[in-house]
Amino acid sequence: MVSAENDYESILMFKLWKTLQCINCLLEIHPFDKDFVGEIQKADSQFWE
Repeated sequence: MVSAENDYESILMFKLWKTLQCINCLLEIHPFDKDFVGEIQKADSQFWE
């Protein structure tokens, strides 16, 4: 059971970290200068490489 709890906790921490990364990305985007969707997709694709 310990390993299952650790897996759940690590998945939860990963999702939390990913959410914070996305929020940070959104905060750095200037709405009138860049395309929101394009920037988010770019950041996401760079993350998964």
